[in-house]
Amino acid sequence: MKNYFHFFAITLATMFAVACGNSQNESAAEERVSAEEIALLNTLWQRQFNDAQGIIALYDSIEQTTPEENKGMNILNQCHFVWHSGEYMFSCRGKNDDIYELPKHSTTLSFDNSIVSQFASGKKIGKFADHYFTMQAMKKGDSFNDSRDGVTATVFYPIRALNDNDYNKLYTVFTSKNSELHNEYLNRLKFPLNNSGCTDGLKGIQPLIEKNVADSQLKSEVLAMYEVFTRIMPGNKAPLSTLKDAKGKEYTFADFKGKVIVIDVWATWCHSCLANMHRFQGMRYWFKDESDVCFITVSIDRSEDKEAWLQAIENNKMQSTLNLFPDCAEQSQFESDFQISGVPRYIIIGKDGNIVSAHAPVPGPEMAAMIETARFAEFYTGPGTNFQDITLDEAIEKASKENKHIFIECHTDGCVPCKMMKNKVFAHKKCAEYLNNEFVSISVDNENGDGPQIIEKYGIQMYPTYIILEPNGEFAGIMMATETNIDAFIEKIEEIKNIK
Repeated sequence: MKNYFHFFAITLATMFAVACGNSQNESAAEERVSAEEIALLNTLWQRQFNDAQGIIALYDSIEQTTPEENKGMNILNQCHFVWHSGEYMFSCRGKNDDIYELPKHSTTLSFDNSIVSQFASGKKIGKFADHYFTMQAMKKGDSFNDSRDGVTATVFYPIRALNDNDYNKLYTVFTSKNSELHNEYLNRLKFPLNNSGCTDGLKGIQPLIEKNVADSQLKSEVLAMYEVFTRIMPGNKAPLSTLKDAKGKEYTFADFKGKVIVIDVWATWCHSCLANMHRFQGMRYWFKDESDVCFITVSIDRSEDKEAWLQAIENNKMQSTLNLFPDCAEQSQFESDFQISGVPRYIIIGKDGNIVSAHAPVPGPEMAAMIETARFAEFYTGPGTNFQDITLDEAIEKASKENKHIFIECHTDGCVPCKMMKNKVFAHKKCAEYLNNEFVSISVDNENGDGPQIIEKYGIQMYPTYIILEPNGEFAGIMMATETNIDAFIEKIEEIKNIK
């Protein structure tokens, strides 16, 4: 390998001198690249790579041989590096460990630069953008899955919620002047708007589109989508479409004011809807003793399919649930109001009639936590429990100075009761005020930071577990039960705290 790159370096230097001639005597600051230089780099990069080492070695060799003042050649070399790095990372679906070496060598590129934009266009600008933005996010230390594009759906990766990397990418795209890139991402935005609605992060992108993107039919389509999805953002009043039960009795969501309304939107022809119906019924059973929660199914079947709807209710043992449908021959007002473009879809409306989520998670822990938060929304207006980002030693030092006890919350990433406690108990105003006033609180994961040492020291085997220490760091007591009653939870902590 060393002999190959030694020969390569000599060859490159010779070819570069022929290609460039005396171009260095021209303006050194200009970012230009000649046809000969483009052909040269295309030839050098015309290879298949089976590992990251080969990509890095070629990139470094070209960079070291190219004069620093030839900015155009260096930028083009970076473009090739991004392209081949991305091709390798995505070909292995992000599973090879060596992919994390590649972002260490990446640099910041501008899509407004003519060299970058021409290269990206030649490679399909969307794919090049995917490679580039993934590399930039991974360079910060994020995983491949968190760094890859979440704006579009693909058969190769599961759909995930948009994250900061996606929003930062959209900001970069729509503050650029690259019209081709604008159009690529205008088309991409249709999916998250339809799939997840207008999140706060997406709402922040709208002014950039209005200001920086040239007028076009595509721009108008996307802004029209923004308008309709903005109306069903969390906090807005839920539309009051008229729906009917099997006997023809009419309802609107106003009939259930004072209750949290959980809605499963489905259809008899939707196999995944029917396959997931038992999960929705299980969620209803979970909250069966809570009089302030109402579960409703809304079928979008047409009037002519009413018999099929009634039969599906019977076949799936849904009779104990309130089942409604619009009873329309064509698209209903309900579908239009909530922008129902696919099913199943889940909607949660708060006790005040305001939308909690028009794109709620599927029945499971996340939905349960959202319902619980909606039930006690008036108690969750504060910042919640202040779990400080400090080590145990730092917590002991701080507690000693402030004469406070130490509260340690121990959890694992996959622990459903842990997440329930986080959303229902530690976010509660009363619990937060108590812990913030009386304790220095920290939260530890069983696999990260101080977590493994704390878990081993105190013999933690169940989650969630809560450890209470004296202000001097001495052990006071431990709680291993999940207690969602706020008063009872505080009472248990007080019992341990006051033992001595």
